[in-house]
Amino acid sequence: HFAQEVGISRIVYASSAGVYGLGPCPMKETNPSKPMNVYGFSKAVMENLAGSCLRDDPNLKLVGLRYFNVYGPREYYKGKAASMIWQLYCQMKAGHRPRIFKFGEQYRDFIYVKDVVQANLMAVEAPSGVYNVCTWQHADFNQVIRLINESLGISLEAEYFDNPYSFYQNETEGDANLALTRLGFKAKYTITDGIRDYLG
Repeated sequence: HFAQEVGISRIVYASSAGVYGLGPCPMKETNPSKPMNVYGFSKAVMENLAGSCLRDDPNLKLVGLRYFNVYGPREYYKGKAASMIWQLYCQMKAGHRPRIFKFGEQYRDFIYVKDVVQANLMAVEAPSGVYNVCTWQHADFNQVIRLINESLGISLEAEYFDNPYSFYQNETEGDANLALTRLGFKAKYTITDGIRDYLG
């Protein structure tokens, strides 16, 4: 409403793969929202609000980007909310075995922040809608630990423990087709390339 009052017709806002909850993979924008936690719920509410504003004023351009698991430079300030790649790196850099839920098969669609920047720039020209910002690939936590070991030149084994959370997403992998066809966005970094660029 503020944007309308001051004559701004385009907004690009951050949503999240958290809106999918336990939805099937690969996760598509047409899938229903089933968030499992307050964070995902807040993003679903924001998307619904954007949709309502578009119905009221079709001349608006509202672009929501559903970020998957973003990692990369300058995330350290987020502390415990930083990516698992950063959390595991910090543990391993300090010489500790990386701690992950049993037995490390949970996987994520990790997307490098440099790709996310490109998606945001492309969204400035995109038609209204909600788009996955993902790689259309997934990596499990065992693979992440192996890649961090390689980057650091060490060989620390994982320490597995029980997952205490009932609202935990065990799997995320996005369908990137809509972002490709309507934004022209395609992630350039694989998990291997991203971790090497980040930690190398």
